[in-house]
Amino acid sequence: MFLVFLFLAVFTAFCQRAVYRFFYPNKIFFDTYAHIFRANHLREYRRALKQFRSDDPLLINQRFCKPASTNDPFLVLKLFSYFPIAWTRYLERYFNAAVDSFYVGLLFVCFSLVTKNLEVSFWGAVVYIFTPIFFTVQSTGPRTFGFTPRMLAECFGGSALIFLYFFLQYHFYTLYALSLLAAALAMMSNGFAGQAMFFIPLVLFCFVHVVWVAVFPILAFFLATIIGGKNFLRVFRFHVLYMGWYFVGNLKGRMAISDRNSLKKLLEAFRSCSMAKIYDQFFSKNSYLILLVKYPIYLLALILIFQSSFLVGSLFATFIFSGAIIFLLTSLKYFLSLGEAERYLHYLAFFVLIVVVSHPNGLLFAKLLCVYGILFQILDFLWLNYQGKRLKKTRNPEVVLDWIRKDTVRNQANILVIPHAALDGWRLLLETGANWVWPTYWMSCERREFERYAKNSAVVDIKKLDEVTKRYPIDLIIIEPWILKEQSIVKLSPPNGFNIVKGPNGLIVFQRALKHAENLSE
Repeated sequence: MFLVFLFLAVFTAFCQRAVYRFFYPNKIFFDTYAHIFRANHLREYRRALKQFRSDDPLLINQRFCKPASTNDPFLVLKLFSYFPIAWTRYLERYFNAAVDSFYVGLLFVCFSLVTKNLEVSFWGAVVYIFTPIFFTVQSTGPRTFGFTPRMLAECFGGSALIFLYFFLQYHFYTLYALSLLAAALAMMSNGFAGQAMFFIPLVLFCFVHVVWVAVFPILAFFLATIIGGKNFLRVFRFHVLYMGWYFVGNLKGRMAISDRNSLKKLLEAFRSCSMAKIYDQFFSKNSYLILLVKYPIYLLALILIFQSSFLVGSLFATFIFSGAIIFLLTSLKYFLSLGEAERYLHYLAFFVLIVVVSHPNGLLFAKLLCVYGILFQILDFLWLNYQGKRLKKTRNPEVVLDWIRKDTVRNQANILVIPHAALDGWRLLLETGANWVWPTYWMSCERREFERYAKNSAVVDIKKLDEVTKRYPIDLIIIEPWILKEQSIVKLSPPNGFNIVKGPNGLIVFQRALKHAENLSE
């Protein structure tokens, strides 16, 4: 029966995750295009990578209009790049769904070891499958919907904490070694996962006072360095510098996340009676509301713990409390740059689920939570359908990209898109020969200089287009009209040396005049 339940759990997980791409096979998110581009870049220069840990100078890429480093945690992308390019469309659709399904299998096995009850263990796995925060595409991105290294990193990170729990429970050092290995692989797969593997054990140490927990992040880091060599150290350095830049930018209010969890913005949304703004707060902009709507089982677990004197002092509770402390700290304005607070709680799913399903009323809770998850998934499909229709009516990237490809000059141009993520950004690099002004990956000195011309990390200040085009080799500017209203622009004229060009989908397009371009080259 164990194998039957295990198969049912894994099969249910894969079907639930993969059903999205069955109905929306061509729906790809911004982040997914980014990871496909990076994997293709590694594949293209395979001969330069002499060995797994070799330094890769070719990560300096010229397609961002300035020398740029795509220094992201390399493990998953490098593995992805070993598959033939013809497999990309299938890997992009189903790789993360398969990874999460295997993780469900691990959860089921661990539940059965703790509860000694196959039915309870199966329901624990099913609740994970239907908990919205683990599958929704609404403001969560391609966690299971498409390809991103984040999925495998979360599975490695979650496994590391599970093995760490069993080590603390049974004191087998083999379990500690497995935990370190999983944490190291998580660090090598995703920058945020590295942060989780650093913060969660340190806070946990405050509860358990075990030295092995205190040194856990350091040992995992050294193991990742041994496995990854120079590649890992270079990526780690880049991530630290990037987080420093992001931290300063957040304090200045220049980042997209700077108004996250803002009570003022929440009240404004309700006062405006705008469903779009209210929706944004509940699903994207407010970590507390996101926790309530997408991860209600976490709140239920906290309630059950405080209702039981036995659970309050349990090892499960210490892991859950550690997550709660990190959630509260990273929800504060000064620490928003550390990432979405609710994402740290993903790594603690095992402990949350075990507390709920092992409760005397656990099966009832599990069934109610699954019903809620199914209703939420229906909402997901309605949202995807609405978004698809809206996209076709507004900017329809396919039309714009085709317009760029058909013209030889445009297809080789340096393009500034306002906002940066319009046209799915990375898709511009994948499907055309054009270059994209994307300062996020520029060298730090260049990135800091570009901030003089930006409203925030996502949008250029349109009033400074003359200065931007003088400073940078930009040939084509594509502007989404709604930005004008947001920046209070009443009348917009092309910058010096540019002409107005009729663009598709009502986009505002400025193209550099040929004579002016020749003068610049001289």
